Amino acid sequence: MVSDLCLVPCKKDAVRMRYRNLKILLSTKHKAQGVSFGFSLLEMSIVLAIIALIVGSGIAVFMVSLQNRQSSETQNKMRVLQQAIYNYRVAYGRLPCPADATQTTDATANNYFGLEAGTLSGGVWTPDAGNCSNAGDSAKANFSNGNNVEGMVPTKTLNLADDYAIDAWGGRIMYAVDKNFTATGALVVNPTIAVLTANTNGMTANGFTSLNALGSYPGTAVTVVGNGIPPNTTITSINYSTLAIGLSNGAPLLTGVTLSFYSGLPATAIPPGDQNTRMSICDASGTTGGACNNAKTTFAAYVLISSGPNNHGAYPRNGGVTRMSSGSNNADELVNCNCTNAGVASGTPFPGVFVQKDAVYDYSHPDHTDDFDDIVLYATRSDLRAPNE
Repeated sequence: MVSDLCLVPCKKDAVRMRYRNLKILLSTKHKAQGVSFGFSLLEMSIVLAIIALIVGSGIAVFMVSLQNRQSSETQNKMRVLQQAIYNYRVAYGRLPCPADATQTTDATANNYFGLEAGTLSGGVWTPDAGNCSNAGDSAKANFSNGNNVEGMVPTKTLNLADDYAIDAWGGRIMYAVDKNFTATGALVVNPTIAVLTANTNGMTANGFTSLNALGSYPGTAVTVVGNGIPPNTTITSINYSTLAIGLSNGAPLLTGVTLSFYSGLPATAIPPGDQNTRMSICDASGTTGGACNNAKTTFAAYVLISSGPNNHGAYPRNGGVTRMSSGSNNADELVNCNCTNAGVASGTPFPGVFVQKDAVYDYSHPDHTDDFDDIVLYATRSDLRAPNE
């Protein structure tokens, strides 16, 4: 009877016992084999490495995208600056002087941010046209050597918002100019064009009876423009009986042709075909000893410079005399900023030489001290032609 009464409960107890023994057996086996029911350290390491790779790739893509956007933003600003400089040239017949790059933002009565070099007197700002760096100026260009001067782009003078003076990386956009182009009358707004026609009936020139009445451009010589004549060609002789015109630059005598002359321009006027040595722009071959290995032009009237992502040699957004430094050792960057790898002035005269080329990233230097990332735009006298030139 006792065994019959225990039949059902005893079966339940037996099942429980077997289940408990199985758990003990499995637990003992796993421990003996070093097996656990979680992730092993190796598995966790692999997962974390994959996550790090994905995140790292995403960050790299984001940084490249950000840098491209910042580069485009800066180049667009510089193109706006170029158009504003051209508009100023058309309106005033000259280029503006640079502004002082050390001034703090937002010009006030005691602050000259964005104003071209000049003097404040009696509440009137008088530009230092033709010089840009007189010791008595209230604000002047930061660098000067011979005809070349450099400072910040003069946004206030160009009627642009202050932000146009700052690139996408927080550095100030610099502006170098041959100061001859800043002189009053350097780029005359509406020159008088006189047309001299040599023909069988004699010389005529829009009512003028002689070349003396045509004035000079520049200096005392009459400059001939057009008809395939080389730039800066002047008339050296004229024979009223044979209608032969002698030209400089080895050009042949001309008869029976029409020549255009600029009339009544000041001696400061710079002709559209100007080929006097101005500032030099070097190509991708860069510089050696501060000089171009191969120049794109030696006739640059002005140059705009952004120090790019590394900001080396740039004046900071908030102003002040201390320039930023990334420790750059790139020779072409140091030429563009005329500074040392510490970001301070090089101590050599401002050379008026600039390198314009695509960005170059040297990955052999982990600290990227040999990268080149400057952005340079420029214009020659030919680029600055007025609509009627």
